[in-house]
Amino acid sequence: MNEESTDPLVDKAYRLGFELEEKYGACSQMVLATIQDLFQNLNEDIIKASHPLAGGGAGCEDGTCGALSGGLLAIGAEFGRERSKFGRDIDSTHKEAGRSLHDRFVQNFGSCICREVRDEINGLPISIGGETYKRGIRVSNCAGVVGATASWTADTLREYGLEPSEFS
Repeated sequence: MNEESTDPLVDKAYRLGFELEEKYGACSQMVLATIQDLFQNLNEDIIKASHPLAGGGAGCEDGTCGALSGGLLAIGAEFGRERSKFGRDIDSTHKEAGRSLHDRFVQNFGSCICREVRDEINGLPISIGGETYKRGIRVSNCAGVVGATASWTADTLREYGLEPSEFS
């Protein structure tokens, strides 16, 4: 995360996502677990269902980064269309918030494809103190990507009106 950040929600989301990914892996689930901890708005079924999205889809690395997929699922869980509204729901909040997260992700990592993101972060030079920074984001393989994505997801949810439980 930007080491100059003063936003407690963004900082906490980054740290929690980073630590969860380092400890447990499965980037999609770790972004969702972070959002669940901060907003208490996600049920376990969403986290469970996201497991095969990790690693670009079943670990194949040729699909969307699991961290981004997890963030998009968190946005969809809050702002997505319910089945009862198929064919008549025209609210575009899910699309606007999702695009905001997607664009922020691609701006920072150059792609939304897992393998391309991994190539980008693995090619970073190691700086003094063992920390690697890319555009102000502390990166340590996928843990940094998860931390950054969790922080951007939390920030996006808040921007679109969802208040985190701990900070409200």
